[in-house]
Order: sequence, then C-alpha cells, then structure tokens
Amino acid sequence: MALGRANFLSIPVLWGLVLYCQTALADEFLVGGPEGWTENIGNWHSNGTTFHAGDVLEFVYDPREYNVVVVDKNGYETCKAPIGASENNSGNDQVYLEKGANYFICTKRGCCEKNMKIVIIAE
Repeated sequence: MALGRANFLSIPVLWGLVLYCQTALADEFLVGGPEGWTENIGNWHSNGTTFHAGDVLEFVYDPREYNVVVVDKNGYETCKAPIGASENNSGNDQVYLEKGANYFICTKRGCCEKNMKIVIIAE
C-alpha cells in the first residue's frame, strides 16, 4: 500500500516536470527587433523564422502611445478589435502563440491603419 501511495504522490511532480520542459523549450521573439512594437512594425518580418505553438512574442513599447490587441482575421483586416478581444497595454507584454494564425494590432491613434499590425503563423 505504501508503494501505491508513493506512485500517486509522484504524478503531480512528473506533470510539473512535463510543463517545465515544454515551457523551457519555447522560444522568445522580440517583436520589431531593437525598435520594438512601434509604427515602423510594417518593416519588421520574421526573416524566415519558423514559429511554433507555445513560442512567446515579447512586445515592448510606450504604453502611452501604443497597445497590443489579439484579434481574429477580420479584426486584423479591418483594424477593429472584436468585443472581448485580449488587450495588452503594459508596455512589456508576453503573448504565447497558438497553433495556426495569430493576429495582433494596435488600436490607439490609428496605428493599425498605418500598418502597425502583424500576423504570425505557428506550426
């Protein structure tokens, strides 16, 4: 019976190790490079980088001027965030990529209309 109890108690430890390993393997990418998330983002591209689900995009910007809103394809194309869209405005946000297309826009000061938006496809 002690053996069964020991095995039961080890399950949370193993699960925590699996989660740690998955997190440790994720890559982080600074969006926009040294300039960060700014109106010049239209010039930023991934240079052939392959993104994976679970990778982290780091958005660094002036929160008085910009924000980062996670939107769907329609929100990306129309520069309008749907109701309930996830808005980040700390100035240093980390967003985990989901498998497939990930769309991001800025909704302040007409930035999106000036091409301050990106789409990242994660495998």
